[in-house]
Formats: sequence, C-alpha cells, structure tokens
Amino acid sequence: MHNLRTLQTEELSLLLWEFSHEGEDCDHLCGVPYTALPIATLISVHTRIPMLIRRKEIKKYGTKKLIEGKFSRGDKCVIIEDVVTSGSSILETLKDLQGEGLDVTTAVVIVDREQGGRQNLLQNGLKMKSLVTLTQIMHILCKAGKVDIATVDSVERYLAVSQIRPDGTFINNPEPRGIGKVELEEVNPHLRGGRVENHLGKKTPVNRTEIRTSISPSSAVKLNTTSMLANYATEAEAKVGRLKLSFSERAQLSHCPMSKQLFHIMSEKKTLLCVAADVTTGSEVLALAEQVGPYICVLKTHVDIVDDLTDDDIAALTALAEKHNFLILEDRKFADIGHVAGLQYTQGPHHIATWANLVTVHALSGEGVLKGLMLGLGALSPAVNRGFFLVAEMSSQDHLMSPEYVSATVKMAQKYPHMVAGLVCQSSNIISAPGLIQLTPGVKISDNADSLGQCYNSPEHAVLTCGADVAVVGRGVVCSDNPALAALEYSKKLWSAYQRRIATAK
Repeated sequence: MHNLRTLQTEELSLLLWEFSHEGEDCDHLCGVPYTALPIATLISVHTRIPMLIRRKEIKKYGTKKLIEGKFSRGDKCVIIEDVVTSGSSILETLKDLQGEGLDVTTAVVIVDREQGGRQNLLQNGLKMKSLVTLTQIMHILCKAGKVDIATVDSVERYLAVSQIRPDGTFINNPEPRGIGKVELEEVNPHLRGGRVENHLGKKTPVNRTEIRTSISPSSAVKLNTTSMLANYATEAEAKVGRLKLSFSERAQLSHCPMSKQLFHIMSEKKTLLCVAADVTTGSEVLALAEQVGPYICVLKTHVDIVDDLTDDDIAALTALAEKHNFLILEDRKFADIGHVAGLQYTQGPHHIATWANLVTVHALSGEGVLKGLMLGLGALSPAVNRGFFLVAEMSSQDHLMSPEYVSATVKMAQKYPHMVAGLVCQSSNIISAPGLIQLTPGVKISDNADSLGQCYNSPEHAVLTCGADVAVVGRGVVCSDNPALAALEYSKKLWSAYQRRIATAK
C-alpha cells in the first residue's frame, strides 16, 4: 500500500507539471510549505530544475535564512501548491521569494477550489495554472455515478457565494453556510487525503485513487484512458453536443456563473431573444426596456451612443432588469491592452463594470485584455459576478475574422471558463463545449441586408442552422410600431425553433 501511494503521488506530481506548466521557463521551483514540498521535490527530481525551500520562520541556528537554496537575484521561480482556496499561502511564499530578489510570475497547483484564489493571485501579479478545478472534479464524480447532479449544482452554488479574500473574510457573505444545508464535506466525500479546508476549517482531502495516469518507460506522463482530468473541458464536453441539450441541462455543465444564470433565465422565460437597444437617449433606453423586458433574456446596450445617459438612468435600467428578469449586455467590444481595457471597464463616465452583467470583448489584443478586465473587477467593492462574450465572428459582410482568428478566440474562451460566458459568432460548428453560449447578432424576420453590409438571418435559420442560443434583434424590434408585440413575436419564433432543435436531436 505504501509503494502504491508513493507511485500515485509521483504520477500526480508529474501530471501536474506536464499539463500545467506549458513549457514555463524557470530557474527554480518552490513548494509552499509544507504539504506541497513533496510535490515540488518530485517535480524537481524529474525535471532537474533546482528546488528552493521556504521556511515559515527563520531559525536561530544553521544558515538562518528564510529561503534555502542556491540562487541569484533575478532568477525565475515557479511556485508549486497542492490546493488553492483564497491563495493566501501562495501570497506569503510570493512575498518571501520576491524579498530575496527572485522573479515570480506563475503558480502551478493541483486543485483550484474556485473560491477566489485565482483572482486574488492575479491582483498581485501572479497567474495561476491548475491541473483541475473543484467543479471539474464534481462533474467527473457525477459522470462516474458517485454523486448526483443536484449535489453538483449545490456545490457550484456554494462556490458562487463563498468567494474568499486573502485575509480569510468572505466577499459575498460574512459566513456562508452552504446551499440547501449542503456543506463541502457532505457533498464531496470522495475528496479524501489532501489538504482542502472548508470555511469551518474542516479537512476535506483528495482520494488519489480517483486520479489515474500511466508513465511510459521514458517517464513522460500521459493520461490513462480512464482519466478525464486533462481533457475534461474540451473533448468530454464536446462529445455531449451542445445543440442536443436543453438550456437547463447545459447550465449544469457551465463553469461561468453568468452563463449559468442566463441559461436559467432562458429556460424560465422561454426566450432566446436579446434586443439591441440602439437608441440615442436615456429615456428611449428605459422605455424600450420596459416594453420588451417581459420577452427577452438579454438587453444589449451601447452606452457610447446615448447622449444623455445619467446615473439615475442606469439605476432605473438595472431595476427594470431585476423586475423583468433579464441581463444587461454592454456591447463595448473591449480591444485595447489589458491595463487600458481594465480602466475602460471600471472607470470613465459610466463605470460599466458596476452595472453591466455581461460585456463583449475582442480577442485580437490577446489574453491581456481578459486579465485587465478581471483585475478591474477584482478592485470593485463590493464584489460582483460578471461575464464576458468573446467576439469570434461578426454579422457584417467582408469582416476580417479568419478561421485562424476564430480558432484562437475559441482557445482563449476555453482557457478562462469561469469568466467567459460564450462567443459571439454566426456558425454552429464553432462552439463545442455545452457550457458556452452562442450569441448570434443580425436576426430579423425579413432576412435581407442593409446598405452598410449588415447581413440578417431569420429566427429559424439563426437557431436551427447557425446554432444560436441567444439571438440579437435590433431594428426588427426597435423600429417597429409596437416594440412589445414585435419582441413577443420574435420570442415565440425563436423558442419554437429551439424546441424543434432539441426535439430533433432526441
């Protein structure tokens, strides 16, 4: 038994490095004391990357150093950890390493508990790469028949309201007690053996027998065919087929809180309709929201075309969104470098991050734009749940988004599943993961084009052929004599097409 556990620990350590570090260029490794030290040691032996040891306190004898090992100022070091909740232990290690002049930008961990650690580290300039998340573990256990889908949903809702600051205080709730009287230890008895602490300080360890790998004679780590960890978010989900599933089913497979909420709204209100509020006064925005609110799942705004939008207008709009149960999507299409995008999101005349549930983002400037937006969000108080739609395609003629660009955008979305709610696109074959939402603009009952190159699809074509989950209608509603009746008609047509889609699949 001892030999078996030793082998499993070695396999898990090497699996972590193989699938998380992504060729990370570093001079040293440092395990967070003390549970991660064996993991860092095994990786160091295997990769021949020197390991540093951080003491929790300076001894009065011996070298009397806080960081043990041979290193030079400016050397790059990667932090290794087993489980991350708030990230406080990693931040303590980061502080001591930086105090010795080491360059530390990355932490590699086995399990991300998804309770704020990733965001807390990012705010301190440290990116975190995890082998697996708690949500992924729960879905794996569900697929294996170890827990039911209700338990998975309870854990996900618990995580959503249990985000923790580095000092241990809760962001959303001073002392959350679980959802539906379900605590992490109760719903996840299969996590045994590692250091996972819930909010009561109880231990919830990891059953290593649930994670299986095989090591070739050359010691290259590969996933065993029975393991779902490394390809969970792509291959396993893709096999489900998003177009075959109902919105309520897909909500269970989503990692982004905002996409989950949107899926539930669509199911409850039986609508796929997003109305584009392309009007130029605050009063027009509010009047339109009141008229179409009962029939939409999303209201798409363009605040930069509204001449007189005030803080009172924004407050009234958010009240209408709550009254009629829809989300607000500000179609800002952020595209600048991360620092500027973060400021555009949180500052300026409208402070978009404080009221827009969702925003659109171009991928052309790279991952930095998402990191900048997330950093901006992390600085808000109180904390809020938000989501991003990455623009993969546009509905205009002769747009410049090549297949290569679309593919890169999809990869970016897959890398940030907890913040990216979906993609803006026109084709059903772009999104495979059922947890992502396809938002398709350019929908109109009369499917023609305008003089500026805007192309239109009918509601039926958008849903059945293009694969739309949310269909954006602008002038078809806004310019009608009765926007409420027009919105109702579009909502019925889109829902009918969606029902045909999932009925055909079944």
